[in-house]
Amino acid sequence: MFLSFSWEVPKPCLQSPAPSHTKIPCLPKRGGDVPVALPKALPHGDEDIAAPFKVHGRGGDVLVALPRAPPPSWPLPRNGTAVTNTPDVRASVLRWFLLALACLCGGSVPACADALTRSNLHVQIRARHQALPYSSSTRFDTADALAQIDLLPEMPGRVRLVYGGSLPTSSFAAATGWNREHLWPNSLGIDDRLPAYSDLHNLRPCDANVNSARGNKWFDVSLPTDPGYTRPAHAESPLSATDRDSWMPAPSERGDLARALFYMDLRYEGTAGEPDLRLVEDTRLITSTGSAMGRLSTLLRWHGEDPPDAAERLRNDAVARLQGNRNPFVDEPGLAAAVYLPRLEIVLTEGRPVITWESELPLVLESAPVPAGPWTRAQAIPSTVDALESVRLFRLTLAP
Repeated sequence: MFLSFSWEVPKPCLQSPAPSHTKIPCLPKRGGDVPVALPKALPHGDEDIAAPFKVHGRGGDVLVALPRAPPPSWPLPRNGTAVTNTPDVRASVLRWFLLALACLCGGSVPACADALTRSNLHVQIRARHQALPYSSSTRFDTADALAQIDLLPEMPGRVRLVYGGSLPTSSFAAATGWNREHLWPNSLGIDDRLPAYSDLHNLRPCDANVNSARGNKWFDVSLPTDPGYTRPAHAESPLSATDRDSWMPAPSERGDLARALFYMDLRYEGTAGEPDLRLVEDTRLITSTGSAMGRLSTLLRWHGEDPPDAAERLRNDAVARLQGNRNPFVDEPGLAAAVYLPRLEIVLTEGRPVITWESELPLVLESAPVPAGPWTRAQAIPSTVDALESVRLFRLTLAP
């Protein structure tokens, strides 16, 4: 679940300059070392030993609350990590914490923590992007690309349509044929501007009539109580639903569309005259004069419920061959939590650490004694970490 980890003593707890850091090996299932930054010695003072520590990873933040004494019940990894050359008498506590990290590292992929930042991911996918012309009578354009990328292998000569169905590739631009659907609507901030307008990660073949029916509605759960509710959303899209302002695709494609929108939000940040696209929770911000799209919490749920399958990964490969860049949320689904869930922060209130965060998303703080769980809802939000008798892990998840 995690790419890399670091642990920090909250600044209010430090009574001396921040200690130097080193690198220790962790043992992920796929082999290699995971960079883990840790102080060589704990700060002095008994009150510091009970301070919580943050673990940053590609699946979002996990906050580890360290006990005053080593917990006897922590499940030790098969190959534990030992601490050497640590003169501090409380090294045993640090050693137990490192064993906790070793447990968390299971199944991770080695990478630098810096690679997880939104800005670095943006730079990477932008640098590799080689835009195609949207339409051209003389050059290979997006219609040609979609006819290749979304060709149905089991039905030669036909393209898979977003929102359901298939049509002959030759029917492009015909009145009863297919055209190009912008998942992030062109009218919501793209406004015909290249390279966003021709970005293949955002384009899908679509039945022309279904494309018109969706218009520029955002993606969300369409409500049966809404006066404009219709299911199916269109006769040619039997598994979709719609209401006055939202469009809800079939369950099998909800995650695919969510990850495409995550990509667009990350790829286009107003750099060098490009649009600054933003996924939002508050749908009142979605207007034809702005560049917002949503609903973010719904997209995150769909992303979790419908993970990438072989077909989506093959499509990502095909787009990369033609356009040069990949959708990182298809390659590493856990990046969505790292990008969109807020950081857990720790502050001291009357000498006690308190967990806080800032977000417009509907979130729940959960706690567990070990990474495998069981994870249960914390009693208070934000939660106060009381006198700890064992290691506790804290994480944020979307509210039901």
